Amino acid sequence: MVRIIQDFASPHPGPLTPSRDGVPFGPGAVPVGETFKQSHDRQGAVPPEKGAQENDDERDQKWALDQLTRLLKANAEALNDDAFWEIYAALPLDTMAMVLPTRDFYKAVINHRDLAQSEVGLAALDSYATYEGHQAGNRPMALAVATKVVAVCRELVRAYPEAFLPRLAMSLSNQANRQSEIGQRPQALASIEEAVKIYRELAAANPKAFLQDLAASLNNQAIPQSEIGQRPQALTSIEEAVKIYRELAAANPEAFQPDLAMSLNNQAIRQSEMGRRAQALASIEEAVKIRRELAAANPEASLPNLAMSLVNQAKFQSEMGQRSKALASIEEAAKHYRVLATSNPEAFLPDLAASLNNRAMDQSDVGQRPQSLASIEEAVKIRRELAAANPEAFLPNVAQSHGVWGAVLLAAEEPGDAAARFAEGIRLITPFARNLPKAHFPFALALARDYARACELAGIAPDPELTWPFSATG
Repeated sequence: MVRIIQDFASPHPGPLTPSRDGVPFGPGAVPVGETFKQSHDRQGAVPPEKGAQENDDERDQKWALDQLTRLLKANAEALNDDAFWEIYAALPLDTMAMVLPTRDFYKAVINHRDLAQSEVGLAALDSYATYEGHQAGNRPMALAVATKVVAVCRELVRAYPEAFLPRLAMSLSNQANRQSEIGQRPQALASIEEAVKIYRELAAANPKAFLQDLAASLNNQAIPQSEIGQRPQALTSIEEAVKIYRELAAANPEAFQPDLAMSLNNQAIRQSEMGRRAQALASIEEAVKIRRELAAANPEASLPNLAMSLVNQAKFQSEMGQRSKALASIEEAAKHYRVLATSNPEAFLPDLAASLNNRAMDQSDVGQRPQSLASIEEAVKIRRELAAANPEAFLPNVAQSHGVWGAVLLAAEEPGDAAARFAEGIRLITPFARNLPKAHFPFALALARDYARACELAGIAPDPELTWPFSATG
């Protein structure tokens, strides 16, 4: 990106025009499912002084992005389209230290582009919504931005349906993600259903171009279907996605084996929800097998996905009563995340904390109480550090870990200490549950129930201020 700073003197970005194939110009539109292609080429970079817990790539990118953002604010039109796409491809989504400068960069771009005339503007707007919501924790703003993208795309479709219908489908898929994050589950389902409908029509006319997008949108559709209780429909959606990805992977395994593994991972979740535990375990075991092979060939790209599937495998093994195997799976996942977090703490510390959180439960299930307490205490420590830097994004996770901590203490027959941990979880989640009840109230209610039970077992009176979810339900 340092080279881009030196080169970005072309003054006037051109308007968006359809290509000869009828596809909007610009290689960097946010794909369905919000999977980002990342580049770490730093040729010509001049790194600033090293900061704490930042690797060279991250430090150089953050410095370069700060320079670009300042230049952009001073002379926004100097950033031409080609320079934008290079920056877009180089920015990592998963580095917490980059979240705010990246968000501000995209915001500066959209402030100086005509969204109805610029694919760069639309891509920047999509990315701004992702960083603002999923990464920075400002979910209402992220949804507002995603909704604006959909509105712009609808206008473009009216004028150029062939060119912009795929872009509308993509924006609807992203809007569904933002709606789901804020607890608007029926609206999320409506958005992704429209996206699936569009992609189904596009894939029927041009399967080579759009079949993979149909599979991705079906994968995404299964999530809100499950969230509003349409579990059979959710399973049908993900099964169709798996079928498509399996066909695509048979023809081109290098390109589509990762997507097949992802869809199998999600199919296992839907199967488990339907009580098909043996099938869920078979699906996740296939996903782990594929991802283990991919990680052996390319650990940098595939080890995080292997770790995630191992977390899920542990859950399904536990559901099948395979507690020792579940503990082995989650221990392997925690081991991988610890390695990843050592080299990139900003990206993988949240995952390490989540795996430790789950390991504590599995250790408790096999009677390893001291080890279980050590795991959950480390998880809470990491999540508190993350929440200190970004409370909106991570305080709910701290509350969730206190719930697990309380459960571990209850299993160890320490109800008084358990009640104290549940109480702290309620205090942490209460502001979120009041502000975004659809997203956070169910968890607050579950914590209140666990707190009341622990108080009863300990022979102490519960604090009325901490049992507020009971009155809110009635």
